[in-house]
Amino acid sequence: IHSGLHDKQSEAFADVPAGCRKIIIATNIAETSITIPDVKHVIDSGKHREYVYHHASKMSSLSTIWISKSNAKQRAGRAGRVQNGNYYALFSQARYES
Repeated sequence: IHSGLHDKQSEAFADVPAGCRKIIIATNIAETSITIPDVKHVIDSGKHREYVYHHASKMSSLSTIWISKSNAKQRAGRAGRVQNGNYYALFSQARYES
């Protein structure tokens, strides 16, 4: 799910057949903009893409950077909104605390 897929995003809310799992890959738009009620697990890379301004070149570029602690908390909150859920961070506690 990302901001450019408005018409396809509704598929994330569709039920899946019994015995199947729904896997959703999302950008940071899923942190706050939407709630998918049946999310049981969130696997978080701990990164997002953001425009960064470079003073030396006076240009911006899209960079992959570590998220903040508040971003991680928001992502963790996506799991278990309706039922118990789990959050798996793919980064260290030290990275989380920094």
